[in-house]
Formats: sequence, C-alpha cells, structure tokens
Amino acid sequence: MTGSRAWLTRAVFTDFRNFEKTRLDLPEAGLAIIGENGQGKTNLLEAIYYMQVLRSVRGARDQDLARFGAMGFHLGFHAITDSSHDLSVGFEAAGKRKRVTIDGSVITRLSDAFGALPSVMFSPRDIQMIAGPPSERRRFLDLVLSLSSRRYLRSLQHYRGALARRNASLREAGRGRGSEAAVSIWEPALAEHGATLICERMSWVGRRRGDFSALAAAVGESGELLMAYRSATAVDADPASALAESFEKQRRMDIKRGLTHSGPHRDDLALTLNGRELRLF
Repeated sequence: MTGSRAWLTRAVFTDFRNFEKTRLDLPEAGLAIIGENGQGKTNLLEAIYYMQVLRSVRGARDQDLARFGAMGFHLGFHAITDSSHDLSVGFEAAGKRKRVTIDGSVITRLSDAFGALPSVMFSPRDIQMIAGPPSERRRFLDLVLSLSSRRYLRSLQHYRGALARRNASLREAGRGRGSEAAVSIWEPALAEHGATLICERMSWVGRRRGDFSALAAAVGESGELLMAYRSATAVDADPASALAESFEKQRRMDIKRGLTHSGPHRDDLALTLNGRELRLF
C-alpha cells in the first residue's frame, strides 16, 4: 500500500480474542469506541494493529489470540490510500500456520507484508518506553525501523538468528560439550548485521532528535529534553570491526556466563531532561 494517508473503511474479526464474528464499517471522520472494562476495546485495537506488525502488540502467542474453543482466527480489512485495498491475515492453530493476502494475492514471505496496514497504536504500555528497561526502547526502535526499512528488518532477522545460535554455542562450550571455535563461527554474521542495526538506529535518532525536543516544547516542557543513542560498543569509525573485536574480546567471559554481552541487543535509547534520564523521574 502506498500513499500519505490511509483510511480503514471496514474491519471484520472472526474468532479473534472475544470476537466471534464482528464487522465494523468505519467513517472517514473517525470513530470513538466506548465500553466497560473487559468488553474488547483493546482487543479491537490489537486486531487492527496485528495487520501492521503480524503479531500481537501485547506479546501474546498467535494460538492464544484465537477465541476460546476456536481453531484459529481471521482478520479482514478494506482500506483506501491512493486506491482501494483488501487485506487479510489468518492463523490456523492446528498447523500453527499464518496466511496473509493483499488484494487477493497470497504473500509467501511474511516480511513482505510487514507494515501492510499503516497504523499507529498508543496504549498504557507505551509509558514503559520511558519508565521501563532498555529492552522496551530497543523494541520501539526495532519496530519503527523495521516498518520503514526492509534492509533493517532483514538485518534484524539475521542478527537475532545468529545471536540465538551463538548463545547456544556459548552454553555448550560452558558445559564442556562445545568449543570456542564453534562460538566464533557466528560472530562475522553478528558483526555484519549488528553494524547495520546500529548505523540505522543512530541515523534515525539523528534525524528525529530535533522533532523530539520540538514536540516536548510544544506541549509545555521548558527544560532541555534530549534523545541520544547509547551503544556499549565504540562504533564511531567502523561498527562491524568494532563489534567483531568486542565479540572476540569477550568470548571467554561470554562462555562462562552463557550469553552474548555486547552488541546492539544491549544498547539503549537515552531520553534525558536537563541531563537526567527520564526513567529516573
């Protein structure tokens, strides 16, 4: 889907959360949903946003999104940008299979459908981006950049895969059933794709830090509000080489601990007010 503006005109939820069969026809002017606790307001937002990121924004497994007793769920949408589009995603619990279609065509690679329905969701959980641990801020960066950059999404997938395999090799080496050489096999991929993640994160922060400060001032914040990318690895000149050196340097310590302790999966997005981190307020 392309266009500067998207209008969701119709949404159909089948066996998703507490929705057995629900259809919404949405006016262009917008819609306010009002209801008691537990009636499904957040479930509705989650269903719409699912088409954007192809997973639960609340961290639930796909099988847990299906209505109790159902064998899966199906979400269908009609949206208008510069033209009309039909989008759908279905999940079959039996085979744990997910099927996405856009304008009648089945999308074979889920990553190609990532961001298919442009949308923004704000929920109480978002306060964790400020008050929560670094993982929440990394999650935000990964989501924003994956939606806007296919290169970032591919590197993130490769990085996570190599990280999981290096960590498994670390544990095997720590138990005496593996070797340091087996651990090092995964480091070139980690360095290559980790460098892409760091560079794109730093570039995004550089482009958006002015907007962040301006928006804070627009809502009445008089202090100096800043945003900066904080990496545990010195990556100013050559991020890939710096990461490769860091992995090699910490390899034996990582074997003892069973985890990779350097790389972009350990970095943070620093948000400060007058030099003090916002999470400390």
